Amino acid sequence: MTTSQHGRASFSASTGALSLVPYSHTNGETQNVDLTTSSQDSAVYTTADPPYLSSQLKSSDWLQRYGLKSQKLSFDQILQQIGFKRAETYNASLGKMVGAKYAGSIYHEIQHDNGDRYVLTCRPEKLREYEHRLMRMLNLLRKRVVFITSGSRRIFGIIGEPSVCIVCDCKTSDSRLFNQFQSSIISLLKEQVTKIKRFNIVWVSNDNEQFQQQPIDVTTTTIDEAIAWISNRKCIRTKISISATCEAIL
Repeated sequence: MTTSQHGRASFSASTGALSLVPYSHTNGETQNVDLTTSSQDSAVYTTADPPYLSSQLKSSDWLQRYGLKSQKLSFDQILQQIGFKRAETYNASLGKMVGAKYAGSIYHEIQHDNGDRYVLTCRPEKLREYEHRLMRMLNLLRKRVVFITSGSRRIFGIIGEPSVCIVCDCKTSDSRLFNQFQSSIISLLKEQVTKIKRFNIVWVSNDNEQFQQQPIDVTTTTIDEAIAWISNRKCIRTKISISATCEAIL
């Protein structure tokens, strides 16, 4: 979503995108976890779920604040907590890299994607703790994917700005499509605009109608008035000029 210098926002979203998180668990082998599927009902929210699960942050910011790295659960971070990197040095007489050995084969080793090998020294209880934390995080990520791909977010994406102007450009004369368009905008107002500070709406027509002359504060009253205003728009019967959209954005 982008916002112009006049505060007008345009929205775009991909409905077919799948969220795949790569991870490596054996030497040189990479698999994917599909966050859009689960053996459990990941769409069910519980009182134990953190409130940030349904925050209006865009995905990059959300992951930076609440993702694996912020929880110290990335592969690199976990390796540093459960073991240490095996030392290697170049042996001139052999003409190759030589790795150190620790206590024979007592400790398990795991190879990082970059080729480094780590000696695992933690107890099984510690590994089970990380397993529990990772499974909980995976479940939260699945629920986040469900949230950002449902309702108005599936069509418009997430509104991350505190103030927006929604430009409604619906030139169809098909009343069925027009009603769907109205319903989508009303859903956007109820689900997302209610969570920001200020808004306005411009309806593209030959007269370019505006809900208000300037952006207004978001309140229960202004949202209800905006919904009523959108509901009162009529399906066009006359041709709208090509320049009307450009004029509305400017």
